[in-house]
Amino acid sequence: MTSSVAKIDRSTEGGMKAFGARIQRWVAVATVTGLMIATAAAFVITERLKLTPSPILETLVSKTFSPICRCDTQTATFSFRLRRSGLVEVEVIHPGGGLVRRLARRHFSAGFVFFRWFGRDQTGEISADGDYKIRVRLLSQHRTIVLPNVIRLDTVAPTIKRFRAERPLVTIGKRVRVDYVLDGIAYPILLVDGRIAVVGRFAHRSGTLDWYGKINGRPVRKGLHHLALEARDSAGNVSPASASAAVRLRARPSTPRHRHKHARR
Repeated sequence: MTSSVAKIDRSTEGGMKAFGARIQRWVAVATVTGLMIATAAAFVITERLKLTPSPILETLVSKTFSPICRCDTQTATFSFRLRRSGLVEVEVIHPGGGLVRRLARRHFSAGFVFFRWFGRDQTGEISADGDYKIRVRLLSQHRTIVLPNVIRLDTVAPTIKRFRAERPLVTIGKRVRVDYVLDGIAYPILLVDGRIAVVGRFAHRSGTLDWYGKINGRPVRKGLHHLALEARDSAGNVSPASASAAVRLRARPSTPRHRHKHARR
């Protein structure tokens, strides 16, 4: 009797183990099937989104600006074209998504829209230097788009590390070359007696500028002149003027022909 009961218990235990193994196989199959279905659904949704026309087109965004420069780049501007009209909310955000400033929340017609950010947060204070993005909520379409363009807010002016004139004595009409080194990439501006004489066409970290003795196209007088350098970065920040370098312009020496004409007079 005892032996028969033991056989039944062993048989029952074996059946339970087999049933448990079948359950595990079913769960594994169901899990794999669910993952395949989810992957296929995600693929279909992604492909459908690719085929859906973007509601925002022809985006233009400022790259860098300085709200304290009092110049053409003291605000960040951006524009885009709305494919459809509707209720739209436009915000400046941190790259992580935190709200900095809400610029608009109203109904816009389809077409081009233009916005300007003065570099201030919701409290009216100037935002910290750094990178920012634009978030557009198309409330009527239940869609949110973060523009990929990064706006750089920069209020730090460049620093002039070195400035010198190659020659302290130059004949009027001859080239006066100066060289400079900055702490970053910026446009060099040569000042002569406090007036702008030469503006570099390209931004560099170091280089040279040539001056031919003119300001606004008019020759300067002979004698001693003081040259200095400023630098303006792409955001519009201008450095303080460097220490000046003295350059003396002397008159051109008389040629034999000129001396002969002078003697005949």
